[in-house]
Amino acid sequence: MKQTGFSLYEMNRAICKIYLDSNFRERRPSSEGNRTQIIKDLKTASSDEALAQRIKKIEEIEPIQTWLELNPGSSLGD
Repeated sequence: MKQTGFSLYEMNRAICKIYLDSNFRERRPSSEGNRTQIIKDLKTASSDEALAQRIKKIEEIEPIQTWLELNPGSSLGD
């Protein structure tokens, strides 16, 4: 987990899971299972300070912004 690039891998994996989520494609909230996996990956990515700053500037990462809007209560700060 502490390897260089691991956090970026986790962020990209979260984005892939978002795009593969059929509920996301239909603009609906994710299932509890998908939500848990995506939040876990995003929290791991956020542990890297540089990626955390990018994620906070959420407009740079549109699928994450849209997913968070569709899944209210899914917080990276928990």
